[in-house]
Amino acid sequence: MKKRFWLVLVMLFTTVGLLSGCGITVGKRANHVDNWQRIQKRGYVTVGLDDTFVPMGFREKSGKLVGYDVDLARALFKLYNIKVSFQTIDWSMNATELNNGTIDLIWNGYSKTPEREKVVAFSDTYLQNDQTLVTLRKDNIKSFNDMTGKTLGAQAGSSGANDISTYHTLLKDKIKGKSPVLYDSFTNAFIDLNAGRIQG
Repeated sequence: MKKRFWLVLVMLFTTVGLLSGCGITVGKRANHVDNWQRIQKRGYVTVGLDDTFVPMGFREKSGKLVGYDVDLARALFKLYNIKVSFQTIDWSMNATELNNGTIDLIWNGYSKTPEREKVVAFSDTYLQNDQTLVTLRKDNIKSFNDMTGKTLGAQAGSSGANDISTYHTLLKDKIKGKSPVLYDSFTNAFIDLNAGRIQG
């Protein structure tokens, strides 16, 4: 199932000329509040992200925050002499954090859906990806049909969890419990997969 990652901006830039090469368009917060002038005045922007989402944003063993989205955000805001402050958030609460103003934007592989468009303002597409079922080789699961009677996990608030919810009629007779086990991070889901508590 093809998905697109979107950069979610609470505010989009009124000075779009320098950003046109990055595919970012003029716009405002989903609630129509333009925060760009406020951000320019204070000199920094607060970016919300999941710091367990390899390779988009994650922490090295040293604790340093790295990743594709982290590098891209820093490079973009450097053009405006604006510092980037990264805020780790509970991914299932991303839109709430945005609406509460605890973060200025989400920059962390946030897929665009009609439901999300109702509450947040999106930029243009900057990356495409696929949703993939991950299993252990020893379980010999080759397709979703092989998940019949098995336990499926997903990160709460993720595109994968949303897809499972959206296409639930295809899954209800297959996965154990008829719904996935939800995790606060991909890391915890992989720990349970490796321990055999879930199979996909």
